[in-house]
Amino acid sequence: MMKKTLVALAAVAVTGGAFAQSVMTGSLGFGYVSTTSNAGVVTSGMGTSDADIFLGVTEDLGDGMSLSGSFGFNGGYEGATVTGQDVKLGLKTASGVAVNFYSGVASHYLAGGVASAGSAFDYGLDSLVLAAASGADSISVSMPVMAGVTLSVTHAEPAASSYGTGAAGLGTQRYNIANVAYAAGALAANVSYRSYDGQVAGSTSSASQKVRASASYDLGLAKIGAGIDSTTYVPGNVYTESLVGVTVPLGKLTLGAQFGQVGTTGYSTNSDQTGALYGAKYDLSKRTYMTAQYYSYTGSIKGSTGAVTSGTQNATGTIFTIYNTF
Repeated sequence: MMKKTLVALAAVAVTGGAFAQSVMTGSLGFGYVSTTSNAGVVTSGMGTSDADIFLGVTEDLGDGMSLSGSFGFNGGYEGATVTGQDVKLGLKTASGVAVNFYSGVASHYLAGGVASAGSAFDYGLDSLVLAAASGADSISVSMPVMAGVTLSVTHAEPAASSYGTGAAGLGTQRYNIANVAYAAGALAANVSYRSYDGQVAGSTSSASQKVRASASYDLGLAKIGAGIDSTTYVPGNVYTESLVGVTVPLGKLTLGAQFGQVGTTGYSTNSDQTGALYGAKYDLSKRTYMTAQYYSYTGSIKGSTGAVTSGTQNATGTIFTIYNTF
């Protein structure tokens, strides 16, 4: 069945139209994971970690304008339910102004972004120490304002509030973002401000604003990054995540690490959590690589709103994977 699906998708990519270029990409991964809980309970196993297919299309619209888009599927392994991946559609003008439509779960701002310095070889500290990234439907407009500097504005609606009016709670509030990004030479940085609608008076889980900032610098022998993500809620309570990342290239071998921390203020139970993730990535070819990672964290586990969901934890985990991309 998988072979027939690949053939069908390849046919779609080849016959996508005389005025557009289509391409099919994907990844296959197999791995082993072992975790040890705070109580010392060990859970381990091996299996398919990734079986993804992506289709992308680009079209020259003339006069310096172009259109690009992509979508995909994952879960193509034995016994799994195939699910849709992120959908992207973008329009770029000759002046560099771009309008982008997006539906999905983007990379975690800290663990998978500029602050990580590229250290998320397979896992990041998101969903471990930091809150998991959440999905949304969004439209954004970006434009270059000077050499290396891009300004963008975004309107986003979480899946629970799309086509709605924005209900109460972090998971359903719509939001607007203003972002300034810089990328030139060895330095990359960005800072953004987010404001939420649907605010509920007195609710410690109703967000009012979020401030983000991150940067990385390539030293040649190593690349380092750091960032912060801080959300303020209606009563004034604050949930803050921070991360430092580093990668060291050694030919085909790349070593990396992430160090993260979560802190809360203004809650009835304030607490902190810290964690570290160490990893290695070895390139067997341009398309095939292996990874090994180890993580540990300690502190009180908190949900995405900063509320403590369980007691003090001290957990560890080990992950080994092999990947092929096509």
